[in-house]
Amino acid sequence: MSSRFHALFDKGRAAVYAVLVHALFVAVLLTTLDWAPEPAPAAPKVESVQAVVVDEGQVEAEVKRLQEQERLKQEQAAAEQRRLQEQARQAQTKRQQEEQRLADVQKQLVEERQRHAQVLRQQQEKEAEKLAALQQQQAQEAARLAELDRQQMKVAEQRKEEARRAAEREQAQAREAKIAHAQALLAAEQRRAEAERQQAAAEQRRAEEEQRLAEDAKRKTEEAQRKQQAEQTLREQLAQEQMTLDRERQRLRERHLAQYAAQIQGVVQRNWIRPAGTPKGLKCSVRVEQIPGGEVVSAVVTSSCGSVALDRSVMEAVYRSSPLPKPQDPSLFDRELNFVFEPED
Repeated sequence: MSSRFHALFDKGRAAVYAVLVHALFVAVLLTTLDWAPEPAPAAPKVESVQAVVVDEGQVEAEVKRLQEQERLKQEQAAAEQRRLQEQARQAQTKRQQEEQRLADVQKQLVEERQRHAQVLRQQQEKEAEKLAALQQQQAQEAARLAELDRQQMKVAEQRKEEARRAAEREQAQAREAKIAHAQALLAAEQRRAEAERQQAAAEQRRAEEEQRLAEDAKRKTEEAQRKQQAEQTLREQLAQEQMTLDRERQRLRERHLAQYAAQIQGVVQRNWIRPAGTPKGLKCSVRVEQIPGGEVVSAVVTSSCGSVALDRSVMEAVYRSSPLPKPQDPSLFDRELNFVFEPED
């Protein structure tokens, strides 16, 4: 289609050049003819023949002027094409940078889940016998993580679809701009062929160009607003996902703390020597101070077991349990521990 258009354009230009050359030739011929009325017949005499000279320099100068106008027009069209290509390249670079940033965020989330899963597996291997009752909770935890993965994959698909639609819109806009530019060139060539309407056609072209620029500015503004809204939605989704992960980490930490306290209580109970005549349903609160190695510095019964002898037996069991077990996660270590001592009857 482009080759047929250029062929038609070249034929129209040649026709315009031919018309202008003939018009110039006729104008010169008319200015050199003598249109005065013939005098009355006089004595016969020999009439001289006058030759009409066409100024080929003027014709050639007019042709060169038209050719120079055409050359300038083609240079402007080429410059416009280069500008559009540069805009397309910049848009492609920006889109690639955004895709890379999203890929980095996705990679960080995947690495965080992998580290989280590795910690869970290590804890499950070391505490399988003692934490059998927690297997159902771990299965639920895995299901929630799988649901988070599915949601993240869905978000990734949505981002990919949005990028594809944006690329299609940009391609359509580029095609429309190219067609509009070609139509404007053709219209301009036709308007120049009609000299008597040249001024009115020039005003019409300016009005059309102003309208096109206004429409382009409006379209770009709307596109920027849509993109900004999409980015805001994405940021909100990522923030929501981060809040969910933080809550999951907090619940996991609390569960690990409970397991750590239960482990210490079990050690103390095994080292406790039940005094004679101890009633059933014994229960008391104990506060323990320890150093990083687990060695017990002090032990205090904050809520009595019922008698001084029972309280003393519990504190002695705490000292016999030194050093206390270390938590699987070093960040859970606390110099001061509080737990409820409630031995089995």
